[in-house]
Amino acid sequence: MRINAAKHFSAAFQKQFVDHLRNTVGADYFIVGEYWRGHVRHLLNYLKVMEYGVSLFDVPLLGRFAVTSKTEGSDLREIFRGTLVEQNPAHAVQLGQSLETVIAPFFKPIAYALILLRAQGQPCVFYGDLYGTKEGAGAASMPSCMGKLPVLMRARKLYAYGDQRDYFEKKNCIGKQVITASDSTH
Repeated sequence: MRINAAKHFSAAFQKQFVDHLRNTVGADYFIVGEYWRGHVRHLLNYLKVMEYGVSLFDVPLLGRFAVTSKTEGSDLREIFRGTLVEQNPAHAVQLGQSLETVIAPFFKPIAYALILLRAQGQPCVFYGDLYGTKEGAGAASMPSCMGKLPVLMRARKLYAYGDQRDYFEKKNCIGKQVITASDSTH
C-alpha cells in the first residue's frame, strides 16, 4: 500500500492507520510512504515518528540521480551519500525515475543498475520506463534502457543474494561483487 502525500497530513493518524492495517491484514503487509523531501533528515524523522512501520521512497537518491545525469564530470563515488539507502536501507524504496524528477535518458541504465543490482533498499521500477508511455495527443515514448530493463530486473531476481562488496575507487566507474556460499569455499 502507498501512503500518498504523507507529509501533508497527520503523522499520528497515519501511525494509527498503519497499526490498524498491521493488526487486521497482517504484520508483513508492505506499506510505502511518499514523503517528498530532498533531505534525508526529514525522512529519518518521519520514520521515527512512524516507529519504522513503513518504508519511504528515497527522494534524496532520486535527486542525486537527476543531478548526476545532468552534470558533466560527476563523481559516482558520492551517489549514495546523504540518501535513505545509505542511512536506513531497510526502509528505503529506491526509484529509478518519477514524473517530478527527470533523469537524463543515457543515465537511466546506470541508475537502474545501482538500485536493482545492490542488496540494500527495495527497488521500484517506473512503469513508463519499463513499458513506455503515451503522452499528450497520443505520442508515445519508448521503454527506457534500450528495452533492457527487464534484463536488469531478472538479474536482481536471480543474483542479488549473498554478501556484497562495493568498489568505489574511481569517480566514473563503480562495481560490486556478490560473494555466495560457493565462492567462499574456494
